[in-house]
Amino acid sequence: MEDDKKVTFKHEVKMGSKIAVKILTGIFLLIAVAILLLSINLFFSVDGQGVGIFMFFLSFVFFCLTKFSYDQMKQMKESKEVYEFREDEMYYWYEEKNQNITIESTISYDQVKTVYLARGHHLFPNQPSSMKVKIFPILVMEYEQDGELYYIGRGMDPVKMAKVLNLIPVTIPLKAIEYDLTHTPMLLMPEIVRTSELIPVPREGMVELPFPVHGSFPSSPPVWEPNHVKKKKQKREDRSRWIRDGAVGIAVTVLFFIVLFIMPNWEILEDGTFDEDGIIHLSYGIVILLFVFLRHFIIHKDMYPILKVFIYVGLIGGTFVIGGLLATILMETPEEFINAIVTEAFLSVIVIGVAYIVHLFVFFIWFLLFLAGVVGKGD
Repeated sequence: MEDDKKVTFKHEVKMGSKIAVKILTGIFLLIAVAILLLSINLFFSVDGQGVGIFMFFLSFVFFCLTKFSYDQMKQMKESKEVYEFREDEMYYWYEEKNQNITIESTISYDQVKTVYLARGHHLFPNQPSSMKVKIFPILVMEYEQDGELYYIGRGMDPVKMAKVLNLIPVTIPLKAIEYDLTHTPMLLMPEIVRTSELIPVPREGMVELPFPVHGSFPSSPPVWEPNHVKKKKQKREDRSRWIRDGAVGIAVTVLFFIVLFIMPNWEILEDGTFDEDGIIHLSYGIVILLFVFLRHFIIHKDMYPILKVFIYVGLIGGTFVIGGLLATILMETPEEFINAIVTEAFLSVIVIGVAYIVHLFVFFIWFLLFLAGVVGKGD
């Protein structure tokens, strides 16, 4: 049992873990090849083209999983890392057996100039259709050695964080940084400290931070980025927003005038629907409209923005109904006209659902390619 005079963190990658990943990679590869051969056989059979195409996609999924698993295996190194916070110093030890590398360092608290608290995160499934982010604190020590400033950080749970802070002298300033430093190298800490708002945190009593460092949230904290990257992203987001909102506005306006002035002249068939050609043309326009906003909301914002989809369903359905009712007031229309409008609105909602499902499928393909390292994130 760990006492209050020492807090230890250990991380070890054993050879058995790498062997397990290697076996898993081989299994994924065998499944991928087997399904690919089966898909080719089915595709060239008499009645198996549809199933063959599906099996080909399934083999692609397993090939991506193979690539991802193989990359993870290559990155795994048999190593052991130890952080140990003591009463008057912090001890660090790292060993990588394959490369015969050993690093050992002791940092006295007299060398420490400032302690920073930031946040980290990792994903975990909340429900079958969603993910949540678990937040944890990251403690970073700024220390001086041979006249130079260095940084060393470690993620930890709030209970251990409190114990570590009890070991570090209260005379050392404690400052909070609101950013997520999960994937941020310590080499960037000088620029982070220089460009970020550093919030002083009192050391007396229980430490209270200006932001949550524990719990589950829908999204991760903001990630620190250099100023030039922030400006570039902001310009791209502004341009994308203008294009998206403009496309949506134009499409809805055109749809409204089509419902108001053109659809009253369309032929209504015996089943109470409009002539098929008109429906096809409108449906294509709606699909394009949906893809414009779905690309931004799904890939760049949320994975499952179902509430935002309902907003656009209401927007398009409302455009049909309002335009149709206004048309019956301003001009003579057949008795079946308003029923045909409602049917058209219902068909449009189905098109929206299809567009949504197709885009989730595209996102899934993109995510597999991302895991396989074929595509990456932009600047």
